[in-house]
Amino acid sequence: MTGADSVAVTADEPGRAVARTGAFAVTVDPDDDCVEIRRRPDDGGSAPGGTLTLSPGGPDDGPLSAGSVAQVTTRTDAGDVRVTVEGTLDGAPYTLSLVLPSDYPGTLSYEVTMGADDAAALPTAGWDPELGVRGATGDADADAFTSYLDGTPGSNPAAGTSDLNQFVYAGVDALDATCLYLADWPALDEYFRRTGTTMRGTVTDSAERVGYVPPDPSDAPSGDSPGDDPLTVHGATLVLTPDAPPVDAPDAYCDRFVTDLAAIYDRLDRPDPERVDWPAVSEDTLDAVRAPENRYEYDGQFHPGGVELVTVLSIVTPFRAYAERFDDDAAADLAADVASLVETYYDPDYEDAAGNTGMIGNSPAPLTLTHVDAWYLFWPVVQAAEFAIAFDDDAVAEMVVDTADVMVAVGRALDYEFPMWLDVDSLSGHEPDDRQWDGYQYDCTGAYAYLMLQYHELTGEQRYVEEAEAAAEQLLDYGFELPYEFTTTPLTPLAMARLADRTDDDRYVEASYIGLANVLRHAYFFDPEYGSFAGRNVFLLNEAMPPEGYEGNFFANALEEWSLLYYLDRYLREAGDALTPEARRLTGELLRHKGSSLADSLARFQPDTSLVFDGVSPQSGRRVNHDWALPLEPFGALEPMFETLGAVGQDLYGAGAYPEVATQQYYPLDDGVRLFVDGPTTVERVDDHTWHVTTLGAEETYDARLSGETSTLVDWSVRRLDPSDGGERLGEDVTAQFDHDADEPAYDLALDAGDTFVVRRTVPKRAIVVEDFAVERERIATDERTTVSLTVVNTAGVEGTYEVPLSVGAETVTRTVALPAHGRVPVTFEIGPDEPGTYNVQIAHENRALHVEPATD
Repeated sequence: MTGADSVAVTADEPGRAVARTGAFAVTVDPDDDCVEIRRRPDDGGSAPGGTLTLSPGGPDDGPLSAGSVAQVTTRTDAGDVRVTVEGTLDGAPYTLSLVLPSDYPGTLSYEVTMGADDAAALPTAGWDPELGVRGATGDADADAFTSYLDGTPGSNPAAGTSDLNQFVYAGVDALDATCLYLADWPALDEYFRRTGTTMRGTVTDSAERVGYVPPDPSDAPSGDSPGDDPLTVHGATLVLTPDAPPVDAPDAYCDRFVTDLAAIYDRLDRPDPERVDWPAVSEDTLDAVRAPENRYEYDGQFHPGGVELVTVLSIVTPFRAYAERFDDDAAADLAADVASLVETYYDPDYEDAAGNTGMIGNSPAPLTLTHVDAWYLFWPVVQAAEFAIAFDDDAVAEMVVDTADVMVAVGRALDYEFPMWLDVDSLSGHEPDDRQWDGYQYDCTGAYAYLMLQYHELTGEQRYVEEAEAAAEQLLDYGFELPYEFTTTPLTPLAMARLADRTDDDRYVEASYIGLANVLRHAYFFDPEYGSFAGRNVFLLNEAMPPEGYEGNFFANALEEWSLLYYLDRYLREAGDALTPEARRLTGELLRHKGSSLADSLARFQPDTSLVFDGVSPQSGRRVNHDWALPLEPFGALEPMFETLGAVGQDLYGAGAYPEVATQQYYPLDDGVRLFVDGPTTVERVDDHTWHVTTLGAEETYDARLSGETSTLVDWSVRRLDPSDGGERLGEDVTAQFDHDADEPAYDLALDAGDTFVVRRTVPKRAIVVEDFAVERERIATDERTTVSLTVVNTAGVEGTYEVPLSVGAETVTRTVALPAHGRVPVTFEIGPDEPGTYNVQIAHENRALHVEPATD
């Protein structure tokens, strides 16, 4: 690591800390009332003259204010620079700890801790946000931060750009750097609980100062005894990166957002994902969808979920995949004859103003499309195409392709930028009389590109790739204004990755990070354990992107979670190594934790059932049924807009999320044994008893489990595949611990992300007998080889594989053979040691001597 990107203490001065972290110099001096961060001079000796100031609580009343600091100490620990500031606030002792991690130069992580009693009485009302900027003259800069999160100049997103207010992401002109800031709400969780406060509204990004301000403690005590453990009252991590892109260059700063967020992610206290038996949940969901109270029929035909194609396909598509994975007849019946269902919503006679005909709508035909929510225009066609492609359904494909001319005409007429409401009949935007929900659904541009690539896959016609490229050029101008609803937003990263693959244009890989950055920006990087959140897991759910009036509220929606699961999984699988390690890692973590946090959508998993609405849903008109495996709306949060989970309803749209995550995490193998992996994974069957398991993502370790009857679990092996030397050979065994759970005996495993493992059902070694052992020539020269032959006999009544080990002196070579029950398989080895000598050739209790002589000229 060079000086330009390293982390080190640069001056050892009593009572003062001076260090570097990448391109930045950090000074902690009590006389300055703050931590000062400046750009270090470049090779030419120049640097921006401004200063970023860090003063938790503000420069006047916080723990770095004049008179508060007693001492400053600095040390290096495993390459990290650690600065500790100790002092008193209103007579109460505190510690401020600042860490400059060596693995992420430019990153600063810090927290303020004090006793629980002192923290509860802390006078936080006068505290200010902690980050400010001074220009080269030393004066405060009133326009210090140029926020990227407000969207690109002139944008008008229909859903606004508000979020959970956990991030600040801005360009800092005084440093010519970007600053990504995340308040460490997980570290502050206990403070919120003990003081009766919440994280809501604690982060601000006003023009002059940005950052976290502790909420005023509630008068209501927590009921806990204070205890001796210190309480974190302030905590955050920020990442500084040189060279601030302009606000109209979203591809540059969205890519950087993903990279820098990975550095912050390492600093968070993250919950462990909990294993949920999603196949069992999915079976119960099948029952609920088919229950008489939930049965929707139209024109004599059962429409799972309701008479809306958006809902129907969001259920039947994942259940069709579930049926194939788990050989489930009930799921197969639910997803049967989808072409007949789609035909209900297909209007071949629909005609737009330009004379183009054919359309699939969200409501049954005949279609009138004069006032259409933009994402509702795309979603039914995209989902019909999804089904046709995934399951090779020619009838559905024909209907989808018939919509292409209308959809292309809409895209061209609107220049690939879609307003909130559309009049498809006239190929124009539509403005309601009351002007409600104006603005644009920018993520529909990504949906358009995605749909064009679906048309290309179905027809092979290049003109659709060209249409996708035209939409992509528009998309490159969008920043953090992109999302309207997360049903549609995750289409963008996958569309751009596919477009990069079909055009060999790497710009579109970069464009995929615009979509990914927006998904990450609206994800829950926290998991509260106070109040109504206690005992629940909501980490890395996404806030549902609502219309105006919902800003400041956060809750999740199962249909949006299904779409995120479905499309991010495919993004990771298809883009693979073309993505940066940070993008692979964070996408993998979104999928991994959503597979656990989704349980919060079900009444059965709530630790306090009084949190679940117990009345008639205002949306569906049905009473919420705690026994149904159907998603509650809302879930993932309660206040301020909803007092109970399910207060809006318990509807069938989004129920496809359960079979989706079941097929992402569970894999039936052999004889009742199934594999569970909590992170994104591909499983490929190599032969009757061997599977290659590849964990996607990066830098994480996934929990895995082999479960089944005890008798069938005895003879399984899991080994890492080592692709070194250009070949494939087995590496070390994966450590497994047997769980003697009476309900589900299992081996628990830990699999590193980004590796491939070989899972095998093996024949017990005790059942193997070696016969007919022979060495064809027992005397050879070093330039010759000889054949070793033997017969492997399986005396057991189970089939499987066996790794035949042959020792030749100190070396061992192996052959893996498939053995039928009570079967016999001949095996041969070609051997020829390079050095002269006498070698013992051995397998089991059989051995022969092999004499190797020097080769003659």
